[in-house]
Formats: sequence, structure tokens, C-alpha cells
Amino acid sequence: MFRSKAITSTAVALAMLVTAAGPAQAQGKADRARAAISQAEGRIQAGDVAGVASTLPEQQAEARNALRTAKEDLAAGRKEEAIAAANRASGIAEAALGETEKIKSADAQATNASIEQAHARTQAAETNAVVAQQQAAEADQRAANAERAAVAAAARAEAANAAQVETTV
Repeated sequence: MFRSKAITSTAVALAMLVTAAGPAQAQGKADRARAAISQAEGRIQAGDVAGVASTLPEQQAEARNALRTAKEDLAAGRKEEAIAAANRASGIAEAALGETEKIKSADAQATNASIEQAHARTQAAETNAVVAQQQAAEADQRAANAERAAVAAAARAEAANAAQVETTV
């Protein structure tokens, strides 16, 4: 008899626990749905701040649409569907945010590479300008030397002419 009372008491306690757990689980799902929706909203807002809407507008719109579906599902009492839709929205937003960061990083690297190339071209142009200036200075020096040589040759030729005129006289 004692054993029968213990089993009955245990069965009643178990039944009460199951009955009490039902609404608690339902409330737990609603809370989880609201938490998943909040998380998705946060990720979408983080994407907005990071520029996802301008970089990947389709993905951001898809995430917003999934979030809207999650809110509608929660309002209609479809808690599990709301959780799934919110998780989907969160995943889309997270992926778009990651892709945007990759795009921005690649753009920054391309910009840095372009800047480095511009610096290299500037340096090469400056080097070429220095070489050109040196070549111009050398050409000027050769021209001055040629002019002095021509003046000296003209002076020698005039002296030779003058000497020849004196000998013939």
C-alpha cells in the first residue's frame, strides 16, 4: 500500500510538472523568439552602420524581409517559425556584414596599392627629371666646350691667315 501511494504521488507530481511545464515552454519559446528577433534587429542595424545597405542592398533587404516575417509569425503565435525566420534574418545580416567588410578591406587594399603605384610613378618621374637635368647640364657643358673650341679654332685660323698674309707681303 505504501508503495502504491508513493507511485501515485509520483505520478501526480509528474503530471503537475508536465502541465506546468507546458505554458512555461510556450512562454520560453515566445521569449526565445523575441530574443532571436532582437538579435536579428541588432545585426541588421550593425549592417546599416557598416554600410551594408549601400554595398549589398539585396542581402540587407532580404534580411529585413525575414525579420518582418519573424515578427508576423510571432504575432500570429507561430513561435517556432518566428524563431527560424529571425535566425534566418540574423544569418543573412551577419553574412552580408562579413561580405561588406571583405569588400571594404579589398577596396582599401586596392586603394593602398594605387597610392603605392602613384608614389612609385612619382618617384620614377622625379628620378627621370634628375637624370634629364643632368643630361641637360652635360649637354650645356659640351655645347660650351664646343663653343670654346670653335672660338679657339677661329682664333687659330685667323692667326694662320694673318701669318700667311704677312709672309706674302
